Amino acid sequence: MPIRLYLIWGATTTGKTAQSVALARATGAPVISLDRVQCCHELAVGSGRPSPSDLLGTRREYLCDRSVSSGVIPAADANQLLFDKVVRYSAHERALILEGGSVSLINAMIRDERWSEQGEWALRRIALPGRAAFMAQAIKRVRDMLEPPPGHAGILDELEGLWAHPGNHAVLEDVDGYRQIIRYARASQVPIDRITSIDRSTMATLVERIAQEYWEHALWQEQEFLGIPATWRRADDA
Repeated sequence: MPIRLYLIWGATTTGKTAQSVALARATGAPVISLDRVQCCHELAVGSGRPSPSDLLGTRREYLCDRSVSSGVIPAADANQLLFDKVVRYSAHERALILEGGSVSLINAMIRDERWSEQGEWALRRIALPGRAAFMAQAIKRVRDMLEPPPGHAGILDELEGLWAHPGNHAVLEDVDGYRQIIRYARASQVPIDRITSIDRSTMATLVERIAQEYWEHALWQEQEFLGIPATWRRADDA
C-alpha cells in the first residue's frame, strides 16, 4: 500500500504548524518541515521553529541541520533530501505530513516527475486571509519573537550573537525579519552588537516593519506557486 503524503501548504504566517501538529496528534504520522530556513538551528526563533512544548505528542524533523555560515539550503538540494526521506519512511510508515513553507522547494517538487510516482497525496492548502487578518496575526507573531518570555532567547538575541561572525552577515541580510532589523540598525546607527538594548518605540517600529515584510512575502509566495500537477495521485478520501 503506498504511503499517504499529507501536504499542508500555505503562505507564511497562515497557521501551517498548528494544522500539522493537530494532524500529527490525530494520525500519529511524523511531520517533515519543508521550511528551508528552519534547517538552520541558529535561526530557530526568526524562522518560526515551534517550541518543544508546542510539539508534545508528535514527531517532527527538519530536512537537515545547517549552520548559518553554510547558508540556506538550495531548493534543489532540499527537494532531493526530502525525496530520500520519504522513500525511507515509506518502508515503515503508513503516512507522512509534509508541512510546506518554502515555495521554492514546493515548486522544485512540482517540477520533479518522481513525485508523481511517490505515494498518494492528501492536499491541504491554507488560504491567504485578507491583509487586516494577516497583519493581526503577523504582529502577534513578531511581538513574540522580539519580546520572548524571561529566560528565552528572541530574534534580537539570535541576531546579536550571529553578527559577531562576518561570514553570517550576507545570509542574515537575506532572511525575512533579520533583514528588517539590520536595515533599521544601519539607518539609525545602532550597533548590531547592542541591538538587544533598543527601546520600546524602536521595538514597535520593528514589529510593524517585519509584519509588513511578512505580508509582502506571503503575496510573493502566492504569486510564485506553480500549482499541484494533476499527475500526483490523490488519496481516495483526501
